[in-house]
Amino acid sequence: MRSLPFILAFTVAMFLTHTVDCRNQCRSDEEFLRCGNQEACFCRPGHYRYKNRCLKERKCYLGAWQLRCRANEVSLQCGSVQACFCNVGFVRYKNYCYLRSTCTPVNK
Repeated sequence: MRSLPFILAFTVAMFLTHTVDCRNQCRSDEEFLRCGNQEACFCRPGHYRYKNRCLKERKCYLGAWQLRCRANEVSLQCGSVQACFCNVGFVRYKNYCYLRSTCTPVNK
């Protein structure tokens, strides 16, 4: 029973040292922002989010055929990817486009 406090303290210490700070996981083409109530890595200006990647805007163009996209989205061809991307001035988090001007950088 004497070792119980030691084991508990050790477990808490191990948990704290393994806590991951998401800000350190953003790639060079991402920045850590707070948009609405979401804090995450968002693509930097000049990039479109596609799944877990940031594609450069300059490599995207209107495709030969257009997808039906929601408001604040546009159908683009980016390399071999044809998809709906957030309009310029918006950033994507999961399936929602946030107005970039309403997002704030999260201090490290």
